[in-house]
Amino acid sequence: MPLLSTDTESSVVYFCKDCQKMVNAKKEPRRYVYTCDICGTKNVAFGTKKSIQHFYHLEDTVTPAVAEGEKVKVEGL
Repeated sequence: MPLLSTDTESSVVYFCKDCQKMVNAKKEPRRYVYTCDICGTKNVAFGTKKSIQHFYHLEDTVTPAVAEGEKVKVEGL
């Protein structure tokens, strides 16, 4: 059993609470807030894929917005 998790388990994903799916997000300048690329709201949570799925009771399927192994773009870092 490996001591470290795989890259896909530890990468950060963004979940829009309004769209109810994992999305790409943009970082707001000089704030610790992210904006959803789909609906434009600032109601975005972030965390590992496993933690987001557990907290929001999502199924273990990959959503079309963020595919497995796809890099999530964050602008303004």
